[in-house]
Amino acid sequence: MTQRERAFVVAIVGAIVGVGGCYYLLNSWVLAPLRDYNRQIAALEDDVDDKERDFTRVQFGKRQLLDKWQPRSLPANPDRAATEYSQYLSNLLLRQSALTIDEFKAPDPWEAKAAPSGAQTKKSGHITLTFSVRGKGTLTQLVHALQSFQQTPLMHRVKSLTLDRLDQKDKEGKDPNPRLGYQMVVEAMIVNNAHRYSDHLLAPDSRLAIVDVLAGMTRAPIGWGMAAWAVGPTGPLAQRKLAQESGGREYAYLEDRNIFAGEILSPKMTIPPGPDPRSFVKLVSTTPTSKEAHLFNPLEGFRETRIGTEKGFQHFRLLDPNTSEEVLRGKVLKVAQRDVYFMVGEDAYAIHIGDTFDQAMRRALKDSELKEAGILETFYEELRNLEQATKIEAKKKSGKRR
Repeated sequence: MTQRERAFVVAIVGAIVGVGGCYYLLNSWVLAPLRDYNRQIAALEDDVDDKERDFTRVQFGKRQLLDKWQPRSLPANPDRAATEYSQYLSNLLLRQSALTIDEFKAPDPWEAKAAPSGAQTKKSGHITLTFSVRGKGTLTQLVHALQSFQQTPLMHRVKSLTLDRLDQKDKEGKDPNPRLGYQMVVEAMIVNNAHRYSDHLLAPDSRLAIVDVLAGMTRAPIGWGMAAWAVGPTGPLAQRKLAQESGGREYAYLEDRNIFAGEILSPKMTIPPGPDPRSFVKLVSTTPTSKEAHLFNPLEGFRETRIGTEKGFQHFRLLDPNTSEEVLRGKVLKVAQRDVYFMVGEDAYAIHIGDTFDQAMRRALKDSELKEAGILETFYEELRNLEQATKIEAKKKSGKRR
């Protein structure tokens, strides 16, 4: 290779190395950071889109809540709202529930809470008015008051309720309905931007009444306005809906579980028997090597019960899901590949994987089937033990009678 060719090769190699180095520096310092920034921007844009969708969904939910709350709001004027709600609460406790009121505290006049001069006024939202009541009554009267309170279509709640027995000498709870002292804190809300078109707290919308009056003056059918109010969010039908929205809370149970007189189970609270567990409990698995199997009871959730021939797992019971009374008591005799042989009373049965006890106990096993399964001697030994235990129990009962 001549000196000229050698110089040419060196120049070409140098050019390639220079171009590669420049591309590496350009990629490291410019292109790669630019791609990272673009990916970050795209991720942030997706995050912003998600936040906007969440914000829209929350705003829509708030709008739905406001549409539901505004018809049940107290009047927009706080002083008028405090006056009307005080009348409602006093009437509920005194007249409707026959409770006594020893002390009634309503909110202070709203003008007294005005911000001092020079202070920056804050935009008001929902306004909560707090009422405190102290008095006397029985548990039955309090339960009636709470039920009526629950069914009233207003934005209010019982924040706290304290009960105490007035007769401190009756510590054993001999009086099933003792006189109690109560102290109740109630909160009522003025919903933001709520407009009430009625003269009283629970009165119909005055605009609907005007529609009926105008219809009567023109000899048109009347009553449509009041019918619309009756089925609306503040009408009588709303009381039933409010009771359903309470999540199944029944204040009547407080009388049956009177904490001041112990448990008094009324006839209407008699617990009916539940579904027969024999029709639901299934054999789901068997392990002959470890002599154990598992039962599944859908009435008790997703928990499985272990049974087997080992001590501590031989006996099993099926209980009523409502009353917890024993429906079936059995003893495991053998765990086979896909069957479990068990004994109930003086009969032996076999339950197959996937079968319920109701299906398995339709026919008792014969001696030939027990012999084929290799548990005939075990079965008769258990029978002898059962007869002996029965005789011992009979002797104990006869001894008690003497």
